[in-house]
Amino acid sequence: MDIVEAIRTRKSIRKFKSDPVGKSTIREILEIASRAPSAENTQPWEFTVIAGDLLDRLREENVKKIKEFSVPPKEMEYLMVERPKGSIYRKRQVEIA
Repeated sequence: MDIVEAIRTRKSIRKFKSDPVGKSTIREILEIASRAPSAENTQPWEFTVIAGDLLDRLREENVKKIKEFSVPPKEMEYLMVERPKGSIYRKRQVEIA
């Protein structure tokens, strides 16, 4: 598959099955994802994979927090891409340059 075909055939999934995903599938996805392009070559990859009771608790907490807000908090009003001085992302950007 070339990039044009990938873009044309992509789809967004908004409902997920409850079937668990196998560890080998997760490893493959993470290996491929680690090769994705990044803004300004910063490679900000940090993956966390959770399952079981911890995943269930996280889901419950996320739903609870979303329901608490009728209006998003002020700090969520604008999303800015800014690499603070001294951040690992800025360091990576400078080192690669």
